[in-house]
Amino acid sequence: MLRHSFITPAKYIDTFKNRSSFMLTLSHLIELNWEPNKYTQAIIDSGKDIYLDNGVFENWKPEGIDVLVDKLYYLQSLWAKPKVVFLPDELYNKEATLNNLIEWNKRYSTTIRDRCKTISCVVVQWSNHKEFIEFIEEIRAMGVGRIALSYLACVKCFKEITGTEDVAINRIEALKHVISRGFLRVHLLWLWNSLKDIKYAKDNYDSVTFDITNDSSSAFMTWIRWISYNNNWTIPGWKIKEKVNFDMEDELSDKQIKNINKNMIFINNL
Repeated sequence: MLRHSFITPAKYIDTFKNRSSFMLTLSHLIELNWEPNKYTQAIIDSGKDIYLDNGVFENWKPEGIDVLVDKLYYLQSLWAKPKVVFLPDELYNKEATLNNLIEWNKRYSTTIRDRCKTISCVVVQWSNHKEFIEFIEEIRAMGVGRIALSYLACVKCFKEITGTEDVAINRIEALKHVISRGFLRVHLLWLWNSLKDIKYAKDNYDSVTFDITNDSSSAFMTWIRWISYNNNWTIPGWKIKEKVNFDMEDELSDKQIKNINKNMIFINNL
């Protein structure tokens, strides 16, 4: 089963919320104010489960464990539903990411699960094929049931095996290892030029639930620039690399809104 979340500017969260099964929520955009900021309020008003991201993709540095915990408590105090938190991961660094998991389990795992009803998700990081296998086997032995695969580490690890830097093909290779080791809840973080890995996941693993985070440039920004997916699940002319401005106040035309919806529906109907 595929479940999707689409990232948009705060102003348009309400407009497109029904295309998402959950709300990937960027931690660094949540401010711990007495009154929630526009972004936080829009996320809460969506009524969707909140998946709290650690911010490493946007900032190249994750927010720390204590900061994430403060924001989980803050969201709960606003009657929000923080269902999942992505633990801090360090790009390509297996040991640092694993140490964050150990620290989380030591200090917060039980408290957050019991108080906030929030599940932790580990973003797999590694720098080579051997480390990848070691990482997923170690965290599986620790009882981790929910993991996330980013595209950057997949390419770095598997391109020598697949013979290509194609993101989707390399993530498919990673998926084969993950599923064969019994992980039944997998989060695929962000998308690149192709949806082929998402299509592969749906067609081959009926018993696995995949949470798909569609970054701003994969659905929203593509149609701001008048581009849509085509029938072989790719973006013509390659992916828009322009990240969304979450404070964007531009008024979209009816045609732009219609076609952003078209992109989202295409992805939902894979």
